Amino acid sequence: MLVLRVDIDNPYNYYHSLKKYLNYISLNLINLRFNWLGYLEHFYELHDYLYERGVKATFFIRVETVPRKFIKTNFFEIALHAVDTSSFNSFKGELVYLKRSFNIYGFSKHGFGKTKLSRRHDPSYDPEKYIEWGIKLGLKYFSGNSIGIGAFYKIRDFIYFPSIVLLEDKKLSVDEIILKSKDEIVVVCFHPIHWFNRRYVFERLSRIISSDIDIYCFIDLVKRL
Repeated sequence: MLVLRVDIDNPYNYYHSLKKYLNYISLNLINLRFNWLGYLEHFYELHDYLYERGVKATFFIRVETVPRKFIKTNFFEIALHAVDTSSFNSFKGELVYLKRSFNIYGFSKHGFGKTKLSRRHDPSYDPEKYIEWGIKLGLKYFSGNSIGIGAFYKIRDFIYFPSIVLLEDKKLSVDEIILKSKDEIVVVCFHPIHWFNRRYVFERLSRIISSDIDIYCFIDLVKRL
């Protein structure tokens, strides 16, 4: 089985010179959510692309990348992409903010524990702490950032998926990803901004969704485990 994890890190397309500045301002100063300037244009195009092909995915959004246009929440899943995990209260604050608009069952962590990526970002990475917080807040799962394919861990009614395969990383071929997903749970993670701008990411995803493997969003898979 294969799970599509889509991390929506950037509100604007930083491949474009003007939108690069809008992206920086939105992530570090004040959130500018102007659809007419291209807010989340890369995400909306991906959303429509997957929906038209009947492919489910979980969209992990941060408080700076909340969609303003209508999205198919009866088909796709929305989850928290946690940025400020410096304390339980900061993590809870992000969750509460998203729960005003969406049903949230799980979360992931922004960054790999090495680099501070924006003003609010806590660069540390502590899965054990996040699992504890998720259970405390009644969530169902946490998708971790270890690179590779690993087993899932069930802790009471909470599930921890420790590993991801980055679609942008060419080390694992699409054929290998498809083959491994026939016997194991493979979490394929990618970013809309790269799918939108890098042809090879578009082509790798296209090959995956054209295969005969079962593709899930996280909450649908969790209900089966």
